Amino acid sequence: MFKGEVYLKVFIGKDRTRDLRIPFWTLWGAGAAVALLALMGLAGAGGLIYGLHAAATKHELEARYREAEARAERVAEAERNLNIALDREKRIRLILGLPLKPIGYEELPRGGFIETQSPETWQLERLLSLARQEAKDMAAIEEELRTRINDQKNMPCIMPAAGVITSGFGYRRDPVYGGWRFHSGLDIAGPPGTPVVAAADGTVISAGWDQGYGLAVEIDHGKGVTTYYAHCSRLAVSPGMQVKRGEVIAYTGATGKTTGPHLHYEVRVNGVPRNPEKYILVSDIEYD
Repeated sequence: MFKGEVYLKVFIGKDRTRDLRIPFWTLWGAGAAVALLALMGLAGAGGLIYGLHAAATKHELEARYREAEARAERVAEAERNLNIALDREKRIRLILGLPLKPIGYEELPRGGFIETQSPETWQLERLLSLARQEAKDMAAIEEELRTRINDQKNMPCIMPAAGVITSGFGYRRDPVYGGWRFHSGLDIAGPPGTPVVAAADGTVISAGWDQGYGLAVEIDHGKGVTTYYAHCSRLAVSPGMQVKRGEVIAYTGATGKTTGPHLHYEVRVNGVPRNPEKYILVSDIEYD
């Protein structure tokens, strides 16, 4: 194999030539060397291309990873905010005595998973759906709270004067007429001229002399609730006036049939006397 020679005639000048004999194995070796160098060049170029492609792929993967991390953080933040809102709503419902949402409410499905969506996108959409529902629920609770606050403004929940309760609601021995009689309110004793304030927002429906109760004021608070303040020394309001809770309406005295200066205070619902102490939430009154 590779035996024999190749003869070449080389012209060195116009009239001079030279004969060369090159063995086949020498030509084959030179060709193999050239081919090897070519293959090495191709391999190097291929390696460079592969390296560039690998670097681009790594950069793309890193970018996708960072994007996925950012989406996951947005999902986690949305879930944290939703949980805070749900906890706040739960506390408000407990305070207002409203029914609680069913257990696992926040896990209720909101539409099926679409295969073309990423899990993070589906989770975000689910959280957004829950957040929209939570906004509606909170709006309803705010309306309920607003209604209750307005109701409370018209609820006689404060004591109308400073002093000492000398007689409570219910049957007692009457200090003027003697014998057991039903006492329809509270007697609050204090120095004459002690300010008497409206126990809640309302409209003055009467202000003047009322037989044995002396100078008295009656206020209508709406929904059948009225309050009555008697034995006053002087009045600061007149019928038809709008008053606010805590506003001075009269001053304590001893007008009418009484054994001493005090305020007789009543709460009535649809005309029926109720125990005022059951309505009182704030009080600086001393009990005898």
